Amino acid sequence: MPRTKPHEKTFAVSSTHARVLMAHFKTIEDYCREIEKWLGAPAGIFSEAVGEIAPDSRRLIEKKFAELYEQLAEIQSNLRLEKVVVDRFRLVDAYLTEAWVSLSETRSQHLKAYGPLPEGLADYLDPRLEHLNTALKEIRRAAEGAR
Repeated sequence: MPRTKPHEKTFAVSSTHARVLMAHFKTIEDYCREIEKWLGAPAGIFSEAVGEIAPDSRRLIEKKFAELYEQLAEIQSNLRLEKVVVDRFRLVDAYLTEAWVSLSETRSQHLKAYGPLPEGLADYLDPRLEHLNTALKEIRRAAEGAR
């Protein structure tokens, strides 16, 4: 993190202002880092990135992101804003819980709310959802064991 430059003033902001500023600046950083991820070639099972970014444009964007992060770091330092501390294990737990909720709402009994299901879909889907749920439970146990 860059230190305050000799000619820059630091400020003691109130805790309320600090929370508001941190929320906004963290959001900006998170969005930028997500964009950076998509500048690469992320491909998932249910999504992929399309559209080519020319190498010179990519380098310019990466340079501008580096400048933006440097500016955010200076603001963080000059305003003496404390980092948001994230408990990695609580974050993993929260995401796994959200995934469990999504899996639960994907079961055939919930899908019926959107209309009649094709013949055999419940027999196909529900056991696979249970297998996915088991995998999530195993991931949760592994993460808990890593504490």
